[in-house]
Amino acid sequence: MKRLLTLAIATALLLAILAGSASAGVIFGVRQFSYHNTILPTDQGQGAYFGFAPGEDGRFVITGGIDYWSYKLSVTLPADTAASLPELDGDISMGSFMLRGGAKFYLKPPEQGTVTAVFAAELFKAFGNAKLSAEGASADIEPVKDALAPYGVMLSFGGEYFISDVFSVNGDLGLRYVITKVDADLGVLGDIGELVGLEIGMGEGAEVKFTTITMYTGLGLSFRF
Repeated sequence: MKRLLTLAIATALLLAILAGSASAGVIFGVRQFSYHNTILPTDQGQGAYFGFAPGEDGRFVITGGIDYWSYKLSVTLPADTAASLPELDGDISMGSFMLRGGAKFYLKPPEQGTVTAVFAAELFKAFGNAKLSAEGASADIEPVKDALAPYGVMLSFGGEYFISDVFSVNGDLGLRYVITKVDADLGVLGDIGELVGLEIGMGEGAEVKFTTITMYTGLGLSFRF
């Protein structure tokens, strides 16, 4: 998260230097998402987003962004158990970063001291990571890695309050349509089958695909240059 914020701040400064006063339509922000009723362990996400308002009134904005989350689970077994099952005494790390692109529309032109409703639509694609580290070795957990890399679309409605001409706070409520594909022929444990001595699969070429529609809420801060 620290690296992401550092990158976001550096990008904001670069945009400010390049844009100057003549490009008041360039937007930079940070945001936090909470996903509800999801079957995947991606209930939280945070990241940076960027935008450009091509019109003079700033009501239409082209957006893009990167969101990120990560978890780490450390397993410490009793000494006698660890001696017989050393492959299970280690760390499981999971994470994902998500690329977004879309647009949003303000019902009123952004102005200092005003609140305006905002509609937004975004396409997204996530890239997942899931790894087991034990006995000084590590291996990807491929099915979990696939499950953490969905794609889909997000539609939202919210509001934005402009504290000044260049700074605002926003919140939104939306629906997220998610498509996830998992290569089932890799087995439930994928590449770590040799470590734990178990490999369960559905045969070569097998694939599991599922779709979900979930709600989400978001909070963010925006800066205009």
